[in-house]
Amino acid sequence: MADTIEQTNEATDAVATVSAAATEAKKERAVLTDPAVKAFACPANASMASLRDANIKGLELRATAGKKVWRLHYVRKSDKQRSVVHIGDYPAVTLKDARFKASALKADIANGGDPASGIRAKKEAPTFAEVADMWLEQHAKPKKREKSVAEDISILKNHILPAIGDMKVHAVGKGQVNAMVDGVSRAKDARFTKNPAKAPKKPMARRPNSAFTLTHTILEWAEARDYVAANPMRAMSPPTKQSMLKVRDRVLTEAEIRKVWAALDAAPVLKRTARRAAGDVSMTRVVALSLMLSLATGQRIGECSGAAKSEFDLNDVAPVWVIPGDRAKNKREHRVPLTPLALWIIREALKLSGDGSYLFSSRGRMADVIEDGHEVRRMLKADAPVNRMAVTAAWAASRKTLGLADVNSHDFRRTVLNGMSLCGVLPLTISMVGNHASARSGVTMKHYTPRDFDPEKLAALTTWAAHLTAIIDNAPSNVTQLRPALASA
Repeated sequence: MADTIEQTNEATDAVATVSAAATEAKKERAVLTDPAVKAFACPANASMASLRDANIKGLELRATAGKKVWRLHYVRKSDKQRSVVHIGDYPAVTLKDARFKASALKADIANGGDPASGIRAKKEAPTFAEVADMWLEQHAKPKKREKSVAEDISILKNHILPAIGDMKVHAVGKGQVNAMVDGVSRAKDARFTKNPAKAPKKPMARRPNSAFTLTHTILEWAEARDYVAANPMRAMSPPTKQSMLKVRDRVLTEAEIRKVWAALDAAPVLKRTARRAAGDVSMTRVVALSLMLSLATGQRIGECSGAAKSEFDLNDVAPVWVIPGDRAKNKREHRVPLTPLALWIIREALKLSGDGSYLFSSRGRMADVIEDGHEVRRMLKADAPVNRMAVTAAWAASRKTLGLADVNSHDFRRTVLNGMSLCGVLPLTISMVGNHASARSGVTMKHYTPRDFDPEKLAALTTWAAHLTAIIDNAPSNVTQLRPALASA
């Protein structure tokens, strides 16, 4: 290989000769040298000129006005079609570098590679934001609950996409993910943007883990659809170990249950116009009854507030509430045997529901609904149930006046299931009452135990109803009349 430095006048002559040949559209090859490459330029009367290297077949230096680039011409082994791939710009890529890169590319081409198509594919590859949109439409929205999708959209919008959304998905690596997660750890709680004074001083503990897990999930989905060769997060661990995250275990004491039940039972049918007194809840009776149903049955707030009248069979022998699979968290139809306490709550709600289709109707009411992944306030004129978020917000606005600022609406359900355990109900039955996915896991439960365990669930719910009624018996309540019925159940 002749790669020695030529005399300046010889280099100038070589450039002039090759430039003239290029102008005449002839592709003659010459042994390129550093001086010749440096001096080479596009003639003033031409839009483009090129030099071909005699040492590396197909290696070309192409010059346009003010720019020179290295390219490699080759013939694809698969179909014998001619193609060209960009190697780099001169002088960032020197003659020596260009020859080295061209040699490596030619070795790949000889084995059937097609570097030009690979580069083209990378340029046309989707960004992480585009893949996230596809994941939402094709996976999350069809398969996940509305609440979970809204949370995913919020995490994407506020934390993930600002950091890596514009990157090509195949370019997202461990470094970018770690930087994104570090940013989430430092971020302020978006829920308190309008009132930062109320934001907690401690950084969010779970949100970095949530952002990490969601990113991992989307990249796994992208790998399965060949948008990335491999998920770069597979060997990574969440920023905080799950075992180190504080598990919420708040349950209501008997005194708190008494206080909550009395306040909910005293909620007005219509919104209060006068200033609330101490101990008054900031909700109407319809919303309060949905919370009371959760406290009586142990079902999730959204499953209670969204219940349709058609889900209830209020016969005199074995009344039951059947939550359809599309409303249940685990997507499995769930039967809830109804105790006299639950029946009383349901009949109270029916008195207020009018001719609507839902037990807790929000017709003509203001409610928080999800639109494009965001919570907005809307007047619901159509037949619709009370929104779960409206119930949660109503309780959040009421709990402080009851001295229960640390109690959230999900703690009602935890109180019920924990209370059943204290009453001696077996763990499997408690899981069945709560419709936990784990209750149906395992070969025996999946394949050999098809029944719904209604008798066991009824016994557990009756035990809890008797215990709950005994707790609230000392407080003013319309439910005290049910104690004889419960005692004989």
